[in-house]
Amino acid sequence: MRLILSVIMVFVSISAFAVDEYGRLSAKLNTIETRIRDQRKTIMELAVEKNNVSEKQQKLKLIEQMKTVNQALNTDIDEYNEIKSKIEHRYPKRKGEIERRYRPQKRQSVEEVESNVGLVKNIEQVEALLEKQYGQFKKTKEVEAFEKHIEKKETQKKEESKKKLRLIN
Repeated sequence: MRLILSVIMVFVSISAFAVDEYGRLSAKLNTIETRIRDQRKTIMELAVEKNNVSEKQQKLKLIEQMKTVNQALNTDIDEYNEIKSKIEHRYPKRKGEIERRYRPQKRQSVEEVESNVGLVKNIEQVEALLEKQYGQFKKTKEVEAFEKHIEKKETQKKEESKKKLRLIN
């Protein structure tokens, strides 16, 4: 009898350890994910600041700060991907949940992050130029009529599907 109880206690303790380990690892992933997000935001802010500064000495300091933050970011990304793969292999039944919740992170160099900032800035400039030159986009009567026609069709489809459902009952 004692043997059976001790075996049951061992299984209960092992399963409790597995649940605790999964919770610990997922909590660690969440904290690393938050750090990654914050570090990317910091790099973006530093890149914007660097683009707005005219002094060469200050630009060099900002570049050095960006490099140190990027090194920390890359180590966090490596740790994140390692823990994620560890969870996937240890808990294959939760693979769907893990894939939905934890996306793989990719390493980026400072230049890649900076180019993203440059692209956003270029898009904003083009939008401002278009608004300045052409004004706000105004819908023509044809566009409004087409949108109303589409809305009518959608409502008709919904009503037809409701009728079909009623006939089945």
